[in-house]
Parts: sequence; C-alpha cells; structure tokens
Amino acid sequence: MGQGVTHMTVINASPAPATVSAHVHGVQQNTHEQHTITIQPQQSGLISLTRQAAGDFHVDWAINFSNGTHAEFRDHLPPMQQSKTMLLGNANVTIDGNNVAHVKRGTARKHPHHAAAKSAYAKPMDVPPAVLPRGRVIRLRSYKTGKNIIVDREGNLTATGGDGPFTRFVVDPSPSGHLRLRSEKFPDKYIALKGQAGSGGGQCELRVQMIGPNRYILRSIDGSRGVGFRQDGCPKPSQEVGLGEGASFTMTFADVQHPPFPGHAPPGRAPPGRAPPPAQPPFAPPPAQSPYPPPPAHQSPFAPPPAQSPYPPPPAGGVHPALRAGAIIRLQNVASGKFVRINADNTMTANGGQGEGTRFTVNPSLNGNLRFESIKHPGRFLSAKGTSGSGGEFTEFVAHPTGQPNTFNFRLRNDAAALGFNADASVKQPSSVGRGKAGTFVVFPA
Repeated sequence: MGQGVTHMTVINASPAPATVSAHVHGVQQNTHEQHTITIQPQQSGLISLTRQAAGDFHVDWAINFSNGTHAEFRDHLPPMQQSKTMLLGNANVTIDGNNVAHVKRGTARKHPHHAAAKSAYAKPMDVPPAVLPRGRVIRLRSYKTGKNIIVDREGNLTATGGDGPFTRFVVDPSPSGHLRLRSEKFPDKYIALKGQAGSGGGQCELRVQMIGPNRYILRSIDGSRGVGFRQDGCPKPSQEVGLGEGASFTMTFADVQHPPFPGHAPPGRAPPGRAPPPAQPPFAPPPAQSPYPPPPAHQSPFAPPPAQSPYPPPPAGGVHPALRAGAIIRLQNVASGKFVRINADNTMTANGGQGEGTRFTVNPSLNGNLRFESIKHPGRFLSAKGTSGSGGEFTEFVAHPTGQPNTFNFRLRNDAAALGFNADASVKQPSSVGRGKAGTFVVFPA
C-alpha cells in the first residue's frame, strides 16, 4: 500500500522554451526525488513521479520560461497509477484542463537536491501502455552520449543523432501486442536488440522500464538483453547491456497528439448495434489507467485488448504539423473553393482570399481540443453555432482526416455538429453538416 506512479505529459504551448522541475518529497520518510526536463515550444516531454511507501507525498513544481517568466505550485502524489497532462501556456498552467498556476515575471525558486535524493529505483518498473499508445512519436536520448538514437537509410543504429527527422520513432506494437519503435523516416526499420535496425520481428519487440527519474531502459521481453550504446555512439552487444548509462535514456515526445487506441472504429462509424465512440481531442491526455489487463509473467505490458471493432486500427502517426498548437493556417472550404474568414460583424463566410482576415492561429482549449482564433480579430474563433465564438465549447473541434492530403472535417467533440459552408460561401446549419464538400477543408500554412 502507498506505492504509485504519476506519468505527467508536459506540453509546451508557449512560444518560449521551458525548464520544468518537479521535487517529490515523502514527508514521513523524509525522502526526496528531483526531476528536470527542458521542453521546446510546441513540443512535449514526459516526467514520471513515483512514491514507494505510505504517507504524505507532495510535488513542488517549478517552471522557468526562457523569456523571464515562471510558474510554481504544489501538488499531491496519490498512491495510485495515473497518467495526466500539463499544458504550459502564456498566462496559465493547467493539468487536465484545471488551472493550477499563473505565469508571472521573474524566476521560480529552485528546490535544492537533497542529500537523500535517489538516483535509481529499487527495481525497474514497466511503463504502462497508456503512456505510450499506438502512434505516439518519441525521441530517446542516451545518457552515455547525450545524443538521440538515430536510424539511417542503411539501417545503422547509433546514439549520435540531433533533433532531425531520423531520430523520430513511432510507437507501433507488433501483432502479438509487444512494443515496437518504428522509424518515422524509414517505416520499414525498427529499433532492435541486434545492434542494427530490424524489420519488425522478434528482435524489435521491446519492454520499456523506468529505473530512475526520467531514466528509461529498453529490454527484451524476458529481460535478459537490452538496447545500449558505447561512448562513441555505437551499439553494445545486447547481452552485455546492463542498467548503467550506456543502457539509459531520457524520453521526449516529438508530437502532441494521442491517436486512438487500436480497435476503435473510425470517427463517426461504429460496428452494427453499437453507438459511435466519442471523438477524442487531438491534444487530450491518455487514459488515467491502462486499458490493458495485467500481463502474465514475461508478457509485454503493451499487449492490446481484444479487438472490439471490425474496422482496422488507424494508421500510426502524430498530429498533422499544420494543426499543432501555435501554427498559423488558412482553411479552404471545398464547397466554395474559397478560404474561411471571420468578418467585422462576427459572421463567418467562406469567400476569402489571401488577406489577413483568412489567417487563423491554432489555439487549443484547456480541454485540449482544436480552436481556430482569428489573427485579424483576436479573441474570435471559428465555431459550430453559425457565427464566430469567443472560445467556448462550440469553438472546440476534433480534426477528422478524410484520407486526402491536408484535408479534414472539423466536428464538435460529441460529433453532433460541425463547421461547414455552402457553395455560395454562407454558413451551413452546423447540425446538418456531414462529411461532404460543405464540411471538408484543406489546411494551408499561412
């Protein structure tokens, strides 16, 4: 009793790099644990906070932005396993949509490393699948080299990468349900235990475990081998990989979207006799608890649940780059062939050109849903109520890909209404907007 892990996904939606520190204090045991990560704008990272005993555990958070502002607050660490999302904004910090701190000028106080601070846990702990669902894109930085794991076109696997596309890996579980990490740049290549990139077979099935604050290892399913690197970045033989720096990695997310889990029907569709699944916001946190049952011995904790849908799982991948927080875009309506705009009288039409009135900023809500804020009319958002909105629930959309490049339907979370326009550029009744031309938009960077 009393043990628990909180996996906190931290999304930096501000324009400035942020250094996030979490100081975990076990009051009765007088234990201390320090975590620190730096997150670039429009990127996200993972901090896993643990408690090993009963009693009061609290977390002192300190967030310093490079533009000279900061936020700090205290939170409690419950005796349970959970996954949460922290969103760093220009004015506020929220956790799962709840405001927890205001951003202020100055620098947050530093929590000193306590003499009793732990650098490693008593034993490795499996990272639950809710933290790494299918489709997440991550980078793994080696403790030994200070560089990211990289796979090149020849299949060489080294820990010598920077922050380019070769260092991005997509979570892509195997048919048997074990975790695999597939190169986003070279989709036929996976991180493997054999020292070279694999093609997706048994050598590519991995077990991710946490051995210390923001410190992870990649092991074989039975735990007898691991992925590790030498000081020069070359891979170590898997049977020689232990738990030291050569085997340890920090993990950062290279996307800000949690795609649906395997087995979900495509948005708006469901198996006969079943209600459609609720649309998931593109920036929403993973479920608080793992959807998978406890695995038997040596079985991957990433094994998927039994299929619930006759439809195939969605393709792996992160949020579309044009729809990431802070992106400036134009939306071309397919029915009118023109760009969407908000007019001075707060009406919306789809008859715009290349002017300022057709430019929008992707400004996610506190709930993590897409919102499109007018650059010409700040504080006014595209909405599914017939006129522009001020940022409420009718302005919160979920993007549904149509299968065509850069083309989406933007529907409300409950799928009851959507953004849409008629061929004459007038607003279509939101509740009658389907997935035809009226409700289809092509996204252009602006």
